[in-house]
Formats: sequence, C-alpha cells, structure tokens
Amino acid sequence: MKTETKTCNKCKETLEKRLVDFSQVCLFCKFAEYKNNFELITQKHTNEENALVVEDYPYGWKKTKIKYWIETTKKGDRFVSQTLNPKTLRWNKPKKSIYADLMVLVRQKENNHVKTYTWSVAYSIAETLQIFKEFTQGYSFNDLQLIKMKKGNAIYKTREYISVKIVHAGFDNKEQEQEQEQEQKRIKQNINTLYLEHLKEEGL
Repeated sequence: MKTETKTCNKCKETLEKRLVDFSQVCLFCKFAEYKNNFELITQKHTNEENALVVEDYPYGWKKTKIKYWIETTKKGDRFVSQTLNPKTLRWNKPKKSIYADLMVLVRQKENNHVKTYTWSVAYSIAETLQIFKEFTQGYSFNDLQLIKMKKGNAIYKTREYISVKIVHAGFDNKEQEQEQEQEQKRIKQNINTLYLEHLKEEGL
C-alpha cells in the first residue's frame, strides 16, 4: 500500500510554483526534520592535517581511528575519510567521495556519526540553496565555495527565463534543418548572455 507524504501548505505552495512533485517530497518540512536529527560541525576540517579525528571506529574485529575532512577544488567539494591501520599504525590511503558543489560535515545527534550535508545546483531549485545557507549560518566558507554559491544564484536566476517545449524533430529538407541549428545557436547565445549578466550581479 502506497503512503502519501504529508506536506504543509507553505511547502506545497512553494513547490507547486516550481513544478515539483510535492506528493513525493516536502522540501521545507524535510529540512525541519533534518535539523532535528543532525547538527553542523562548525570547525573547519579541510585537509589531512586539520582533519576531524574520531576514536573507536570499527575496523574488522578491532577498533581504530578515522579522519574526516572536506576537500575543496575548482570542481567542488568532496568528503574524504582515512582510517588508521591498527596493525601497522600507519594511515591508509584516503577514500574520496564524488563531488558536490558545496559540502559540510554534520554529526548525527542520535549516535554521533559523522555525515555530510551537500548542495549542488544541478537538478535543484533555488530554495535548496536558501535552505543550505540557513543550515550553515555562521560557517566560514572559503573563496572557492563562496564563488560556487554565487554561480548557483546566477544559474537559478537564468533558469527563470527558460522554458522547454517538446516538438517534432523531423525536417522536410536540409534548409529547415539548418534553420533549426541556427535557432538553437541563437537560443544558447541568449542564455549565455543572460547568465553572464547574472554573474555580474553576483559580483563575478
């Protein structure tokens, strides 16, 4: 039996405007529940030297130490973990996650497990960045991360002017095909110009 997700009126109105299936996800209610279960780790852990070290991490039948940090590059942020080999007392090779535009460390209140909270502009709406900023209020982001936020804002603003229409792609002749190609180039140029304007508004 399929259960229906309960959605508050505020979330329902917001998500309806963005054409999101609110029967499947309630963005703001989900975030409120998330805040009840996770807390932001405000200290910055950005490399192996200043990593967050956790004791008593399971390592086979033994316990060991594990390091956690967020690595930032021009590609974005990724979660890095590194365990200490209890036999050799040497640190193993770091394990790295896939990239997200922004990522912070969080702690699960129930068991103190270290997780991540992420944001990426792809396949997301402007409210997700708003929520991410609210959760990470007071956190000191580096320059690359702040640029990611500004670029995300510029992309969201640009998307507001874009609509998608599905049409038949067949062409009666070569001339029609060339006309369509030129039209697509013109649209892409207009979108790029608009995006650059929004980047300027963000100070980039």
